[in-house]
Amino acid sequence: NDEWLIASTTNNIEWTVNGNIGNIKILFNTDGSTNFPSPDTAYPTGNLLDTVNADTITSWNWNQIPDDPTTTGKIKLLQTTAVNGAPVLDSILAGNFTIKPTLTVVKPVIDAMFVVGRDHVVQWTTSPSVDTVNLLYHNGVSYVTPPGVTNPVTGTTCTVPICGNTTDKYYTWTLAAATVQNQNAKVKVEWPANPSAVNDIGPNDPDIFTIVAGVTLTAPTGSSVPRVGQDTDVSWTHPVGTCGLGGLCNVRIKYTTAWT
Repeated sequence: NDEWLIASTTNNIEWTVNGNIGNIKILFNTDGSTNFPSPDTAYPTGNLLDTVNADTITSWNWNQIPDDPTTTGKIKLLQTTAVNGAPVLDSILAGNFTIKPTLTVVKPVIDAMFVVGRDHVVQWTTSPSVDTVNLLYHNGVSYVTPPGVTNPVTGTTCTVPICGNTTDKYYTWTLAAATVQNQNAKVKVEWPANPSAVNDIGPNDPDIFTIVAGVTLTAPTGSSVPRVGQDTDVSWTHPVGTCGLGGLCNVRIKYTTAWT
């Protein structure tokens, strides 16, 4: 009960036997019910995973667990033929189990820099395809929903030039002004159907990146012609927020005559 299985991996189904049972059918459904309407038809069209001799084995290797995420998986063992006139025997798993997808964060990569007030891509690989996830970031204390984001979020299949020609999913995260600046930021994606079942923040855990305040220079512009001896305004915009919480703190103004 409450066991987690991972799609596209393997796991044993085990049972105990008393007496002669003969062949049994191993049945599977994803709706958590005790109804297995197609016991003679192979999954995924029906419920049948396999037929085995329960007198000679007491386990069966499920290879591979299907790419069919569910929080209400159910297994039933059904005797194919009654023995010595006894009723046909069956056994149904009392609780449900979860088949969880695999999710791996691809972007942000380690040492990336995300700027408050701008759009940045969060990308994940998924098997099977999971479009909708909970997006969380670490604010220096714990994982929380980013300001301005409403979970769950729906990803889009990657395209060129955003994240290549892959089957990965991505979400464009607009960093709100209240986003906490952090030199040790992390991103996590979760499967909304059972958030505790997926908790992956990348293959190089921890994939640490940086969140910094955003600033956009508005003057002088490329067409400006400042003159020696005259005042020239230097102006900029930035997200409105508290210093350290997306807002800009002190700035350093520099200039060069040899920009490249």
